[in-house]
Amino acid sequence: MPVITCPECGGKVSTTTDVCIHCGYKLNNEEITTTQDSPSAKRKSIPRWLSVAGIALVSLIVVASVLYFAFDVNDYILGIKASNTGDYKLAVQLYEKTRVPLKEERLEETKQLMYNKATDMIKAENWNVALDLLTGLNYTDSEELVAVCTKNKGMSENADFEFLAAFQEAIYRRIEITESNSFTYSDLVGAETSRLDKFRDASFYDKDLQKLALEYLAGLDKQENALKKNHSEYQILWQEGIVERYQTIITLAEKYNLFQDKPSFIQENYTSSISENEEYLKALKSAERDFKKQFSNSTWKRDNGYQISIPYTNNTGYTLEQASIFVFYYDKNGTRIGDTSCYFENLKKGQTTVCEFYVSNSRNIQRCEFYWEFVPHID
Repeated sequence: MPVITCPECGGKVSTTTDVCIHCGYKLNNEEITTTQDSPSAKRKSIPRWLSVAGIALVSLIVVASVLYFAFDVNDYILGIKASNTGDYKLAVQLYEKTRVPLKEERLEETKQLMYNKATDMIKAENWNVALDLLTGLNYTDSEELVAVCTKNKGMSENADFEFLAAFQEAIYRRIEITESNSFTYSDLVGAETSRLDKFRDASFYDKDLQKLALEYLAGLDKQENALKKNHSEYQILWQEGIVERYQTIITLAEKYNLFQDKPSFIQENYTSSISENEEYLKALKSAERDFKKQFSNSTWKRDNGYQISIPYTNNTGYTLEQASIFVFYYDKNGTRIGDTSCYFENLKKGQTTVCEFYVSNSRNIQRCEFYWEFVPHID
Protein backbone atom coordinates (compact mmCIF):
# COMPACT_ATOMS: atom_id res chain seq x y z
CA MET A 1 0.00 0.00 0.00
CA PRO A 2 1.48 3.34 -1.08
CA VAL A 3 2.39 5.84 1.75
CA ILE A 4 3.18 9.50 1.82
CA THR A 5 4.84 11.87 4.32
CA CYS A 6 2.57 14.22 6.29
CA PRO A 7 3.67 17.80 5.49
CA GLU A 8 2.77 18.86 9.07
CA CYS A 9 4.48 16.32 11.33
CA GLY A 10 6.53 14.24 8.89
CA GLY A 11 4.78 11.04 9.83
CA LYS A 12 4.04 8.24 7.36
CA VAL A 13 0.38 7.93 6.28
CA SER A 14 -1.47 5.91 3.65
CA THR A 15 -2.47 7.50 0.36
CA THR A 16 -5.94 6.14 0.88
CA THR A 17 -6.65 8.42 3.90
CA ASP A 18 -7.26 12.13 3.88
CA VAL A 19 -6.27 12.69 7.57
CA CYS A 20 -2.83 12.12 9.16
CA ILE A 21 -3.19 9.42 11.77
CA HIS A 22 -0.29 11.04 13.78
CA CYS A 23 -1.23 14.72 14.03
CA GLY A 24 -4.72 14.93 12.53
CA TYR A 25 -3.66 17.11 9.68
CA LYS A 26 -6.16 17.07 6.76
CA LEU A 27 -4.65 16.05 3.49
CA ASN A 28 -6.04 17.05 0.12
CA ASN A 29 -5.59 15.24 -3.13
CA GLU A 30 -3.02 17.72 -4.39
CA GLU A 31 -0.80 17.21 -1.35
CA ILE A 32 -1.22 13.46 -1.58
CA THR A 33 -0.30 13.48 -5.25
CA THR A 34 2.54 16.02 -4.84
CA THR A 35 3.99 14.32 -1.84
CA GLN A 36 3.70 10.95 -3.42
CA ASP A 37 5.24 12.05 -6.68
CA SER A 38 7.92 14.43 -5.19
CA PRO A 39 11.42 13.04 -4.75
CA SER A 40 11.56 14.74 -1.36
CA ALA A 41 8.72 12.59 -0.18
CA LYS A 42 11.22 9.82 -0.05
CA ARG A 43 13.26 11.76 2.58
CA LYS A 44 12.20 12.28 6.24
CA SER A 45 11.25 15.91 6.99
CA ILE A 46 12.28 17.79 10.24
CA PRO A 47 9.45 18.49 12.73
CA ARG A 48 8.63 22.22 13.26
CA TRP A 49 9.06 22.11 17.10
CA LEU A 50 12.50 20.69 16.66
CA SER A 51 13.44 23.52 14.35
CA VAL A 52 12.18 26.11 16.83
CA ALA A 53 14.13 24.47 19.69
CA GLY A 54 17.30 24.43 17.62
CA ILE A 55 16.99 28.10 16.77
CA ALA A 56 16.42 28.95 20.48
CA LEU A 57 19.45 26.95 21.55
CA VAL A 58 21.68 28.63 19.01
CA SER A 59 20.39 32.04 20.10
CA LEU A 60 21.09 31.21 23.76
CA ILE A 61 24.62 30.15 22.94
CA VAL A 62 25.20 33.37 21.03
CA VAL A 63 23.81 35.53 23.87
CA ALA A 64 25.85 33.64 26.48
CA SER A 65 28.99 34.06 24.42
CA VAL A 66 28.35 37.79 24.06
CA LEU A 67 27.76 38.17 27.81
CA TYR A 68 30.81 36.04 28.65
CA PHE A 69 33.21 38.13 26.63
CA ALA A 70 31.48 41.51 27.00
CA PHE A 71 31.16 41.41 30.82
CA ASP A 72 34.23 39.28 31.79
CA VAL A 73 32.08 36.57 33.33
CA ASN A 74 35.17 34.37 33.57
CA ASP A 75 36.76 36.79 36.08
CA TYR A 76 33.54 36.81 38.08
CA ILE A 77 33.49 33.00 38.24
CA LEU A 78 37.18 32.88 39.20
CA GLY A 79 36.48 35.51 41.86
CA ILE A 80 33.84 33.30 43.44
CA LYS A 81 36.24 30.37 43.49
CA ALA A 82 39.00 32.49 45.06
CA SER A 83 36.64 33.80 47.72
CA ASN A 84 35.43 30.30 48.56
CA THR A 85 39.03 29.16 49.11
CA GLY A 86 39.83 32.14 51.37
CA ASP A 87 41.96 34.07 48.87
CA TYR A 88 40.01 37.29 49.39
CA LYS A 89 42.71 39.54 48.02
CA LEU A 90 42.61 37.79 44.62
CA ALA A 91 38.82 37.63 44.68
CA VAL A 92 38.54 41.40 45.14
CA GLN A 93 40.97 41.98 42.28
CA LEU A 94 38.93 39.73 39.98
CA TYR A 95 35.59 41.25 40.97
CA GLU A 96 36.92 44.73 40.31
CA LYS A 97 37.96 43.70 36.79
CA THR A 98 34.62 42.20 35.78
CA ARG A 99 31.57 44.10 34.54
CA VAL A 100 28.98 41.59 35.64
CA PRO A 101 26.03 43.56 37.05
CA LEU A 102 25.84 41.31 40.15
CA LYS A 103 29.46 41.90 41.16
CA GLU A 104 28.91 44.77 43.66
CA GLU A 105 27.24 42.65 46.32
CA ARG A 106 29.91 39.96 45.98
CA LEU A 107 32.66 42.58 46.06
CA GLU A 108 31.48 44.21 49.31
CA GLU A 109 30.92 40.86 50.96
CA THR A 110 34.46 39.73 50.04
CA LYS A 111 36.00 43.01 51.25
CA GLN A 112 34.31 42.50 54.61
CA LEU A 113 35.68 38.97 54.80
CA MET A 114 39.14 40.29 53.89
CA TYR A 115 38.90 42.97 56.60
CA ASN A 116 37.83 40.40 59.20
CA LYS A 117 40.73 38.14 58.28
CA ALA A 118 43.13 41.11 58.52
CA THR A 119 41.97 41.92 62.06
CA ASP A 120 42.41 38.27 63.01
CA MET A 121 45.98 38.41 61.68
CA ILE A 122 46.63 41.55 63.74
CA LYS A 123 45.49 39.74 66.89
CA ALA A 124 47.80 36.88 65.96
CA GLU A 125 50.62 39.42 65.35
CA ASN A 126 51.03 38.18 61.78
CA TRP A 127 51.87 41.64 60.48
CA ASN A 128 52.89 40.67 56.94
CA VAL A 129 49.60 38.93 56.11
CA ALA A 130 47.54 41.64 57.82
CA LEU A 131 49.38 44.36 55.92
CA ASP A 132 48.88 42.57 52.60
CA LEU A 133 45.13 42.24 53.23
CA LEU A 134 44.65 45.84 54.38
CA THR A 135 46.66 47.58 51.67
CA GLY A 136 44.25 49.29 49.28
CA LEU A 137 41.20 48.41 51.40
CA ASN A 138 39.38 51.72 51.81
CA TYR A 139 37.57 51.07 55.07
CA THR A 140 37.09 53.75 57.74
CA ASP A 141 39.98 52.59 59.90
CA SER A 142 41.97 50.60 57.35
CA GLU A 143 44.53 53.40 56.91
CA GLU A 144 45.07 53.49 60.68
CA LEU A 145 45.42 49.71 60.81
CA VAL A 146 47.93 49.79 57.95
CA ALA A 147 50.02 52.27 59.97
CA VAL A 148 49.81 50.00 63.03
CA CYS A 149 50.84 46.93 61.03
CA THR A 150 53.68 48.77 59.31
CA LYS A 151 55.05 49.95 62.66
CA ASN A 152 54.71 46.58 64.35
CA LYS A 153 56.24 44.80 61.37
CA GLY A 154 59.24 47.13 61.53
CA MET A 155 59.53 46.73 65.31
CA SER A 156 59.41 42.93 65.04
CA GLU A 157 62.16 42.93 62.40
CA ASN A 158 64.43 45.15 64.55
CA ALA A 159 65.33 45.20 68.25
CA ASP A 160 62.21 47.02 69.46
CA PHE A 161 60.06 44.16 70.76
CA GLU A 162 63.07 42.27 72.07
CA PHE A 163 64.13 45.31 74.09
CA LEU A 164 60.65 45.82 75.57
CA ALA A 165 60.54 42.18 76.69
CA ALA A 166 64.05 42.36 78.19
CA PHE A 167 63.22 45.69 79.84
CA GLN A 168 60.20 44.26 81.66
CA GLU A 169 62.20 41.23 82.73
CA ALA A 170 65.00 43.47 84.05
CA ILE A 171 62.60 45.62 86.10
CA TYR A 172 60.87 42.60 87.62
CA ARG A 173 64.23 41.06 88.49
CA ARG A 174 65.47 44.21 90.21
CA ILE A 175 62.30 44.42 92.32
CA GLU A 176 62.66 40.74 93.16
CA ILE A 177 66.23 41.32 94.42
CA THR A 178 65.18 44.23 96.65
CA GLU A 179 62.67 41.94 98.33
CA SER A 180 65.35 39.39 99.21
CA ASN A 181 67.08 39.32 102.59
CA SER A 182 70.55 40.17 101.35
CA PHE A 183 71.72 42.14 98.33
CA THR A 184 74.14 44.86 97.28
CA TYR A 185 73.53 47.91 95.10
CA SER A 186 75.85 46.28 92.60
CA ASP A 187 73.39 43.35 92.44
CA LEU A 188 70.58 45.76 91.58
CA VAL A 189 72.44 47.43 88.74
CA GLY A 190 73.82 44.13 87.43
CA ALA A 191 70.34 42.61 87.24
CA GLU A 192 69.48 45.20 84.59
CA THR A 193 72.73 45.81 82.73
CA SER A 194 73.16 42.06 82.14
CA ARG A 195 69.88 42.10 80.21
CA LEU A 196 69.98 45.53 78.56
CA ASP A 197 73.60 46.33 77.66
CA LYS A 198 73.29 44.59 74.28
CA PHE A 199 70.75 47.19 73.12
CA ARG A 200 73.17 50.13 73.31
CA ASP A 201 74.10 49.79 69.61
CA ALA A 202 71.04 47.85 68.47
CA SER A 203 68.92 48.88 65.48
CA PHE A 204 65.44 50.18 66.37
CA TYR A 205 62.53 50.85 64.02
CA ASP A 206 60.82 53.16 66.49
CA LYS A 207 63.27 56.02 67.05
CA ASP A 208 61.31 57.30 70.05
CA LEU A 209 61.75 53.91 71.66
CA GLN A 210 65.46 53.93 70.87
CA LYS A 211 65.80 57.33 72.53
CA LEU A 212 64.00 56.11 75.65
CA ALA A 213 66.10 52.94 75.74
CA LEU A 214 69.31 54.97 75.66
CA GLU A 215 67.98 57.35 78.32
CA TYR A 216 67.25 54.42 80.57
CA LEU A 217 70.71 52.96 80.01
CA ALA A 218 72.19 56.38 80.84
CA GLY A 219 70.36 56.27 84.17
CA LEU A 220 71.79 52.81 84.85
CA ASP A 221 75.26 54.10 83.93
CA LYS A 222 74.95 56.84 86.55
CA GLN A 223 74.08 54.32 89.23
CA GLU A 224 76.90 52.04 88.13
CA ASN A 225 79.35 54.96 88.25
CA ALA A 226 77.98 56.04 91.62
CA LEU A 227 79.21 52.76 93.08
CA LYS A 228 82.77 53.92 92.32
CA LYS A 229 82.32 57.21 94.19
CA ASN A 230 82.20 58.19 97.86
CA HIS A 231 80.19 60.41 100.15
CA SER A 232 77.90 63.05 98.60
CA GLU A 233 79.21 62.43 95.09
CA TYR A 234 77.88 58.89 95.38
CA GLN A 235 74.58 60.07 96.87
CA ILE A 236 73.82 62.59 94.13
CA LEU A 237 74.89 60.37 91.22
CA TRP A 238 72.85 57.45 92.53
CA GLN A 239 69.78 59.64 93.05
CA GLU A 240 70.11 61.13 89.55
CA GLY A 241 70.06 57.57 88.24
CA ILE A 242 66.89 56.83 90.24
CA VAL A 243 65.06 59.87 88.88
CA GLU A 244 66.09 59.24 85.26
CA ARG A 245 65.16 55.57 85.50
CA TYR A 246 61.78 56.26 87.13
CA GLN A 247 60.86 58.89 84.54
CA THR A 248 61.73 56.54 81.67
CA ILE A 249 59.98 53.54 83.23
CA ILE A 250 56.74 55.51 83.58
CA THR A 251 56.96 56.81 79.99
CA LEU A 252 57.76 53.40 78.49
CA ALA A 253 54.99 51.67 80.44
CA GLU A 254 52.42 54.23 79.34
CA LYS A 255 53.47 54.51 75.70
CA TYR A 256 54.03 50.81 75.00
CA ASN A 257 51.44 49.21 77.34
CA LEU A 258 53.98 47.40 79.49
CA PHE A 259 53.41 45.45 82.71
CA GLN A 260 49.83 44.62 81.72
CA ASP A 261 49.98 41.47 83.85
CA LYS A 262 50.27 43.71 86.94
CA PRO A 263 48.08 46.81 86.35
CA SER A 264 49.04 48.54 89.60
CA PHE A 265 52.77 47.77 89.38
CA ILE A 266 53.90 51.10 87.89
CA GLN A 267 51.69 53.18 90.16
CA GLU A 268 52.81 51.42 93.32
CA ASN A 269 56.54 51.30 92.57
CA TYR A 270 57.26 54.37 90.46
CA THR A 271 54.49 56.89 89.77
CA SER A 272 53.62 57.32 93.44
CA SER A 273 57.22 58.14 94.38
CA ILE A 274 58.64 59.98 91.36
CA SER A 275 57.85 63.44 92.75
CA GLU A 276 59.38 62.60 96.12
CA ASN A 277 62.54 61.30 94.46
CA GLU A 278 62.83 64.42 92.30
CA GLU A 279 62.47 66.60 95.38
CA TYR A 280 65.03 64.53 97.27
CA LEU A 281 67.53 64.99 94.44
CA LYS A 282 66.87 68.72 94.55
CA ALA A 283 67.55 68.72 98.31
CA LEU A 284 70.80 66.78 97.88
CA LYS A 285 72.07 69.24 95.30
CA SER A 286 71.07 72.18 97.48
CA ALA A 287 72.98 70.70 100.44
CA GLU A 288 75.95 70.01 98.19
CA ARG A 289 76.16 73.64 97.11
CA ASP A 290 75.76 74.86 100.72
CA PHE A 291 78.43 72.56 102.13
CA LYS A 292 80.90 73.49 99.40
CA LYS A 293 80.59 77.14 100.39
CA GLN A 294 80.98 76.58 104.14
CA PHE A 295 83.40 73.64 104.36
CA SER A 296 86.66 74.49 102.64
CA ASN A 297 90.33 74.98 103.39
CA SER A 298 89.70 78.67 104.00
CA THR A 299 86.85 78.30 106.52
CA TRP A 300 88.33 76.11 109.26
CA LYS A 301 90.13 77.48 112.30
CA ARG A 302 92.54 76.03 114.84
CA ASP A 303 90.93 76.05 118.33
CA ASN A 304 93.81 74.47 120.24
CA GLY A 305 96.45 71.84 119.79
CA TYR A 306 93.91 69.08 119.44
CA GLN A 307 90.91 70.63 117.75
CA ILE A 308 89.83 72.53 114.65
CA SER A 309 86.30 73.76 114.00
CA ILE A 310 83.94 75.29 111.43
CA PRO A 311 80.63 77.03 112.17
CA TYR A 312 77.86 75.87 109.82
CA THR A 313 74.51 77.55 109.11
CA ASN A 314 71.86 75.48 107.32
CA ASN A 315 70.99 77.45 104.19
CA THR A 316 69.79 74.43 102.18
CA GLY A 317 66.10 75.20 102.50
CA TYR A 318 65.56 71.76 104.09
CA THR A 319 65.93 70.29 107.57
CA LEU A 320 69.03 68.12 107.72
CA GLU A 321 68.06 64.97 109.57
CA GLN A 322 71.65 63.77 109.57
CA ALA A 323 74.99 65.04 108.34
CA SER A 324 78.49 63.64 108.55
CA ILE A 325 81.51 65.77 107.63
CA PHE A 326 84.87 64.11 107.03
CA VAL A 327 88.17 65.99 107.01
CA PHE A 328 91.57 64.85 105.68
CA TYR A 329 94.40 67.08 106.88
CA TYR A 330 97.90 67.57 105.49
CA ASP A 331 101.20 69.04 106.72
CA LYS A 332 103.32 71.71 105.01
CA ASN A 333 104.89 69.11 102.72
CA GLY A 334 101.47 68.01 101.43
CA THR A 335 101.63 64.74 103.31
CA ARG A 336 98.37 63.51 104.70
CA ILE A 337 98.85 63.23 108.42
CA GLY A 338 95.37 62.22 109.56
CA ASP A 339 91.61 62.27 109.18
CA THR A 340 88.62 62.75 111.44
CA SER A 341 84.90 63.49 111.25
CA CYS A 342 82.01 65.39 112.80
CA TYR A 343 78.33 64.49 113.01
CA PHE A 344 75.12 66.41 113.65
CA GLU A 345 71.41 65.78 113.22
CA ASN A 346 68.05 67.53 113.00
CA LEU A 347 69.43 70.90 112.04
CA LYS A 348 66.49 73.06 111.00
CA LYS A 349 66.51 75.57 108.16
CA GLY A 350 68.46 78.66 109.17
CA GLN A 351 69.96 77.11 112.32
CA THR A 352 73.71 77.18 113.05
CA THR A 353 75.95 74.59 114.64
CA VAL A 354 79.69 74.39 115.25
CA CYS A 355 81.40 71.36 113.76
CA GLU A 356 84.35 70.37 115.92
CA PHE A 357 87.06 68.04 114.67
CA TYR A 358 89.53 66.42 117.08
CA VAL A 359 93.03 65.90 115.67
CA SER A 360 96.37 64.60 116.93
CA ASN A 361 98.23 67.88 116.55
CA SER A 362 96.47 70.86 114.99
CA ARG A 363 99.69 72.89 114.80
CA ASN A 364 101.06 70.66 112.06
CA ILE A 365 97.96 71.08 109.87
CA GLN A 366 98.50 73.30 106.83
CA ARG A 367 95.60 72.20 104.58
CA CYS A 368 92.23 70.45 105.01
CA GLU A 369 89.98 68.62 102.54
CA PHE A 370 86.33 68.14 103.46
CA TYR A 371 83.78 65.55 102.32
CA TRP A 372 80.27 65.01 103.53
CA GLU A 373 77.15 62.89 103.50
CA PHE A 374 73.70 64.13 104.45
CA VAL A 375 70.07 63.14 104.75
CA PRO A 376 67.76 66.05 104.03
CA HIS A 377 64.15 65.82 105.16
CA ILE A 378 61.44 66.21 102.50
CA ASP A 379 58.20 67.70 103.81
